[in-house]
Amino acid sequence: MRATIAASLLVACGGGLHDERVATGSRTTATSRNGDVVYNVNVDEGTVTAIPGGGGATTTLDVGGEPTRIARVDHLLVVTDRLNRQLVVLDPQAAPGNAEVARMNVGAEPVGVVASEDGKTVWVAVSMQDQVVEIDAATWTETRRFDVLHQPQWLALHPSERSLFVASPYERGIQRIDLRSGAVEDIALPVTTRLPPDPNASPIPFDLVVRVTGDPSITPDGSELGIPTLYVDNTTSVADPSNGDEIIPGSGYGSSGTLVVSRTNPAVVQIPLDGSGRPKGDGEPVFAGAISNEGDIVRSYPTSLTASPEGDLWYVTMEASDAVVVLPIGEDQGREEDKHGDTGSDERSFDTEATLAFTEDSEHEGQPDRTTRLHAGGFVTRPTAAFKVEGGPKSVSFTETHVAYVHGWLDRKLRSIETQDHKNDVEEQFVSDNGTVRVVADSVLPLSVQNGRRLFTSAVDEDMAGSGSGISCSTCHFDGRNDGLTWPLESGPRQTPSLAGEVGLTAPVTWSEGVQSVAHEAQITSKGRMGGEGLVTPDANDIGAYVDATRHIDNPDRGSTDALILEGKDLFERADVACASCHGGEIATDNLSHALFSSEAMQTPTLIGVRATAPYLHDGSAKTLRDVLELSRSGVMGDTSMLTDAQMDALEAYVRSL
Repeated sequence: MRATIAASLLVACGGGLHDERVATGSRTTATSRNGDVVYNVNVDEGTVTAIPGGGGATTTLDVGGEPTRIARVDHLLVVTDRLNRQLVVLDPQAAPGNAEVARMNVGAEPVGVVASEDGKTVWVAVSMQDQVVEIDAATWTETRRFDVLHQPQWLALHPSERSLFVASPYERGIQRIDLRSGAVEDIALPVTTRLPPDPNASPIPFDLVVRVTGDPSITPDGSELGIPTLYVDNTTSVADPSNGDEIIPGSGYGSSGTLVVSRTNPAVVQIPLDGSGRPKGDGEPVFAGAISNEGDIVRSYPTSLTASPEGDLWYVTMEASDAVVVLPIGEDQGREEDKHGDTGSDERSFDTEATLAFTEDSEHEGQPDRTTRLHAGGFVTRPTAAFKVEGGPKSVSFTETHVAYVHGWLDRKLRSIETQDHKNDVEEQFVSDNGTVRVVADSVLPLSVQNGRRLFTSAVDEDMAGSGSGISCSTCHFDGRNDGLTWPLESGPRQTPSLAGEVGLTAPVTWSEGVQSVAHEAQITSKGRMGGEGLVTPDANDIGAYVDATRHIDNPDRGSTDALILEGKDLFERADVACASCHGGEIATDNLSHALFSSEAMQTPTLIGVRATAPYLHDGSAKTLRDVLELSRSGVMGDTSMLTDAQMDALEAYVRSL
């Protein structure tokens, strides 16, 4: 016993956890102090379900709204209600109907929540207000508020409680808050590089774009931060979906089963940390693709990371692949360019089109730089394995050292997993399916919306996507909204439009093609752009039903009577400024096409929720809303040429409030 206590003290002094099962990152599940109960949020039903680990009846706790993430604070639970702008505090041990302890307003669209291990402090990411709120758990009052960037959604707390990492799905978004000084700093994610897959193209390497795609985590000893990411190639030309061309290079995997760099590449960015949670280096992207225990290719976007209590394995949920990937922590084999001089020299290395980058030194321009190898796009490769978990796995929680629970949020199911042999299983590149499944809630959604969301999220349904592509509708339309990227279609560069709200009202849909419904667009895109076999009409209609069932963003300024916003409204509606001539009415679009900044006519997009949909214009050429308004000084799209800078501020404030 003394040895155990001493070891725990040493871990604590070094910035580690006392209880290695405690969640360091935000997630959709939480466990009780002794690990005998698992709690998960049911976002559609507005509830939390308590599931006894050893069997027995479940208990349902009412939250209301959209419960999105959950954390434990001593014996209490804290839940973010994304719809109602609240943090809800529950006592699961209270009598039925009396579980609610407190409810506090934190701001528009709270998502991630984490708590200190001692239960004294809680932090919440408030996405639509670009803030993180710190809360005293003794009084349930706000103590500090930090300004962050890019719609923060996910959190990871270092065990030392001196560093809080904030993750966003946009703009390579990872930031660190120093909880002592309050300073906020950007964390640079490592760059990976690819050569054009077209052998006729000039072999000039280009960087892949990295997006954070889910809940990060920190190892129990505090030594490593893991960030779920997707590295995408939005440089290589994409065939226009109306041509029916498949644009995913190959199948995403080589003929021998080895992994390849493709258009989308899941990775765990692992960054070493010191005892207070400060990054000690740039970190490296560990490729997170795998072959599942059922022989399926797993390479969609990661939605969460959880470290095993021993700190030796990452558990990576892949909701679009219906799988969980397991890979080693801290066994750094180096990036592939350091390991191999040739492609295919390691059985688990990537197949790629070329291995040599070209020097930027003008004296040797065009000559191979022998010190810079381009292999696997610069990814680290390690043994990986995966097991199937249907229903959109979103979170993993440990109740015991070798017992984990996986939450499938789409099907509202919780699966228990025995993990004792997973370390050896990963070395063998095969993890067996040994779990039991429990249904935690009955869906309140119409069957059409349920099926449409399943198809929209799936990268493994053959009707939706090509085998091994890793592509789903949700890959680009993250959370039913947008990915913040611009893609090179045959018809030109096209910015990903948000699908929030009833998109059917804005038909015709897409930027320039006259597609009259979301269902028709789903048929075109799934087969032409995603490589699927083709959707039957009922399934396409279900996707349309799901998209139209999504809601607009919760805009904190919508309906505001602030003087600046009201001034902007008057300017927006002025005849000479002419914004309202195309963007008038309840849905802020005339549903027409106009040739403005190009010879081709483009659809008028709705401006509802436009603040959250950067970049702007059809080609993504305007980074900010202010850029759009400045372009309008030319008189090509409305006319802001007569407005002063102060009036432009007011106009921008109003447009952001829509």
